[in-house]
Amino acid sequence: MQPVAGEEKSLDGLHYVDVTPGSGAAAARLQCVYVHYTGWRANGRQFETSRGGDPVSFVLGVGTVMPGWDIGIAGMKVGGQRRLMIPARLAYGDKGKAPSIPGGASLVFDTELMAVTDAPGGRACPAWKDVR
Repeated sequence: MQPVAGEEKSLDGLHYVDVTPGSGAAAARLQCVYVHYTGWRANGRQFETSRGGDPVSFVLGVGTVMPGWDIGIAGMKVGGQRRLMIPARLAYGDKGKAPSIPGGASLVFDTELMAVTDAPGGRACPAWKDVR
């Protein structure tokens, strides 16, 4: 995990740095967002990435992802890159996520917002191949 430059900001216990501000549409609650990411434990150990494949998609703000993602992705603009520093209570909490994330772990995600679309019926996002 490389250091990033930028002003660190806080929101609801989450810390983040806008590495590259986007110039496209802003992500808002109940929209589908498409995000490339790399996840790190606070000790710098990478545990997951979407790079090399399709970005992950989810309806923003409805709790289908960890709270830190719902908070941290909201307001990003397409093309933007943001580092999210998520405390355990906004990540996987005391339970963790076996096998790579122990309980109580704070996490860091380097994210890039690739696209924002309407969520048909607010339930599911169109496949990436249908969006790009």
